[in-house]
Amino acid sequence: MKTYRFHNKNLEELPVILKNVVISGNICGEFVEFVMEQTFENIGEDNIEAIYSFPIPDTGIITGLEVSLGGRSIKAMVEEKAKAKELWDKALEEGVNTLNLEGDSDNIYNITIGNILPNEVVKIKISYMDQLTLEDEVYKLIIPEIEGPIGINRGLKENASDYDVSMNLLIESFERLKIWSPSHDIEKEYGSQTLVKVTLKKGETLNREFVLLMEEETEYEFSAMSYSFPKHIKDESIVYLKVFPDMDEDESKKPVNYLFLMDISNDMGDNNLSEIKTSLSLGLRNLNKEDRFNILAFHDELNSFSDEFLNSSEENVDNAVAWLKKLNYGNGADISEALKWALNQGNDSVIILFTNDEAENEEQILRYIRENVKENRIFPIGVADKTNKYFIREIAAISGGRADFIKREEKIGELILRQFNRITGPQIDVREIYFGGETLNTYPRTIEYIYDIEPFSIFAKIKGITKGPIIIKGFIGDKPFIQEVPIDSFELKENAYLIEKVWIRKRIEILEERMDSFRGIERDAMESKVVELSKSYGIISSKTSFIMTEVLEDPLLGIAIQKILPLDVSEETMESLSYGYFLDAPGFLYKISKNNNNILDNEKLYSKMAENQRKDGSICVVDASEKEKIKSTLKALIAFASCKQSLGVYVKIINRAIAYVLNYINENSLDRSEQLLYLTAFRALALKNTIVKDKTGAFKAAYDKLLSMINEPQEIRDVNDIIDLITIKNNL
Repeated sequence: MKTYRFHNKNLEELPVILKNVVISGNICGEFVEFVMEQTFENIGEDNIEAIYSFPIPDTGIITGLEVSLGGRSIKAMVEEKAKAKELWDKALEEGVNTLNLEGDSDNIYNITIGNILPNEVVKIKISYMDQLTLEDEVYKLIIPEIEGPIGINRGLKENASDYDVSMNLLIESFERLKIWSPSHDIEKEYGSQTLVKVTLKKGETLNREFVLLMEEETEYEFSAMSYSFPKHIKDESIVYLKVFPDMDEDESKKPVNYLFLMDISNDMGDNNLSEIKTSLSLGLRNLNKEDRFNILAFHDELNSFSDEFLNSSEENVDNAVAWLKKLNYGNGADISEALKWALNQGNDSVIILFTNDEAENEEQILRYIRENVKENRIFPIGVADKTNKYFIREIAAISGGRADFIKREEKIGELILRQFNRITGPQIDVREIYFGGETLNTYPRTIEYIYDIEPFSIFAKIKGITKGPIIIKGFIGDKPFIQEVPIDSFELKENAYLIEKVWIRKRIEILEERMDSFRGIERDAMESKVVELSKSYGIISSKTSFIMTEVLEDPLLGIAIQKILPLDVSEETMESLSYGYFLDAPGFLYKISKNNNNILDNEKLYSKMAENQRKDGSICVVDASEKEKIKSTLKALIAFASCKQSLGVYVKIINRAIAYVLNYINENSLDRSEQLLYLTAFRALALKNTIVKDKTGAFKAAYDKLLSMINEPQEIRDVNDIIDLITIKNNL
C-alpha cells in the first residue's frame, strides 16, 4: 500500500500522534512539484526510536527532505558520490551517530528519525517533482494516503484521523481546465482562465489517496508559455512548448521494404524475446498492402524467413507470425553478419534491429555501415540495460534512423509498437524552430521529428525577452510545413522555476544516457556536467548521493557552522532514488497497477486483439465468416474504448478496425445483435476522441446513422428486448 507512515522497526504501538498535514505545490502543464509537511508529537512518557516511511513515484524524484526535531533542523543535500563517501568516512571517525535510509521493492523508503523525547514534536517535510499521467486527455495527480502512527488508537484518547489538513495547489495551464476529484471534496478559486487554486473542503482528511483530475476545455495541437527572468538574475527567458499533433496520412507515400532483424541469443531472456515476437507480429499486421517485408533471426547463425522480400498479403503475414512463434534461442549474437546481410538485401529499406549485443568489434561494424548503408535507414532498439548505447546510437546516426532503448520497468511491446508507428505514420521532418529570440540551448538538444498523435514537450532558453511567436518549419512527406505558435506568459514565477528544474532533470537524464556513448575526455566532461547540474538544482543523479546536514550556531564565535551527518544508504537504494524517467507510466499509480493482475491481464488482451487484426482491418480469428468478423471487431472496439489506460500505441489498429466497420455497414445490413454492438461500440468510441481520427467525416456519418437507429421505434417482444434497450441507454 502506498502510504506515509510513522512506526518503529517492529511495527509496534507508538504513543505518537499526527497533529497536522500541510500540502502545497505547483502544477504547470503536465509537470508538478509538491511539498508534504507532517507534524507528529510523542505523547508518551518514554523516549522512542522512530522510523518514517514514505513513497516515491516511479517517474518522480525527491527534490527536498528535511527533518526538524528538538530544535534541530536536518536537511538533505546533493553531493558528488566520492565526496559523499569521504564525508561519511570522516564523520564515522569522529563518532557521529548515523542516520539510515533504505528502500524496498515497492518504492517505499524508510528513514530513521532517532531518539524522540516525551512531548517532543517532529516535523518532516518532503518535496517531489513528477510528470502527470495523461489518460483520455485527462491529467491525473495522485497523492498517497497518510496513515496515522501505529498503535495510537489503542488505549490512547487521541484519534488517528483527528488532525488538521491543509492543501493548496496552484495550477497553471495552457487553456482553461475542467478540474475535479473523484476521491475528495475540493474547492476551486480561479485567478484567471488558466490559473486556479485548489484546496480541500473543511473536514476532509487524507485517510485515503487523493486523486485530482484535470482536462483542458479547448484542445490545441501546439501551445507555448514563456517566462523572462529578472535581468539582475539572468538575462534569459525560458520557453515551454507542448505539441500533440494530429496529421493527415500521406496518400502519396511510396511502398516500403521492411527488414526486421531479431537477436535471439540466450542473453535476450524469455520475457524479452516473447514480447518482441508479439510486437513484431503486430507490426507485420500494420504494414500497408503495398509494403514488402522479410525477417532475419540471428544468434551465432543467421536464419531468414524468406530468401527475398515478400508482399504483405494476409497469407504471407500469417506464415511469418507462425514462423516467429517457432523460433528458439541460440548461442552468441553475430550482429556484424546480420547487418551485412541486411545491407546486401537492397539499397532503400527500413531496417528495424532488436538486440542487446555489446558488440566488441563496434568500430569495424560502424565503418562497414558507413561504406555500405546507401539509402537504407536503421532503427535499432536496445533491449537490455547492458546494451552498448554508443554503438546503438551510432548505427542510427550513420543511417538517418532513430535509436531507442527499453528502460527499466518499461513495457517492451508498447515501446516497439510506438517506434513502429513512428516509422510508418506521418511525421513532421523538422528543419527549423524559431523560439522567439536568440536560442541559447534546447531540450531535446536536436529536434528532428515530431510524430503523429504523440505528446511531446520542448524546452528552450532564449537570450533576453521572447519576441513574437514560435515558428516551426519542416516537411510532412514532400509537403512543406509551417506552424506559428503564440506564446503566453507564465503568471507564476514559481512555475517558470519548476519548468527550469524539469528541463535540468531531463538534461541530466540524457547526459547519463549519452555517457555510455562516449569515451575518454568527452565522457569525463559529461560526468562533471551531471554532477554540477545535480548539485546546483538539488536533483539526485547516478553520479551523486544524498548527505544530511545540520546548521549549528557556534556559542563562542556566534557564527553558523554546517555539520555533516553520515547517512547510511545502500548503493541499491541510492540507485533507485536517482532512477526515475519521465515516462508514460503514471507516477504513484504505476506500481499499484503493476501489481494488479486485472490490469496486467487487460494489457495482454489488448495486445492479443491487435495481434489478430487482419489486413482488411477486422479483428478476429483466422478463417472467420463475415458475420463472425463484424461481431468480433465490434466487441474488440468496445474493449479498446472501455480501457482506462492510454491507448496511444494502438491508434492505428483501432482506426483500421473502424474503417473496416464503416465499409461493412455501407455494404451490408446489420441484424439486431450487430446493431446493439454497433451502437455500444460507436458511442463508446465517440467518448474516446483521443484515439479516433475522423479526417474524412466517415465516423461522424456513422454516428449520425447510430442516432437514427436509436430514434426508430422498437417493438418489445420479450425480456431480451428489455435487456437490449437498457444496454443502449447505458451506453448513450
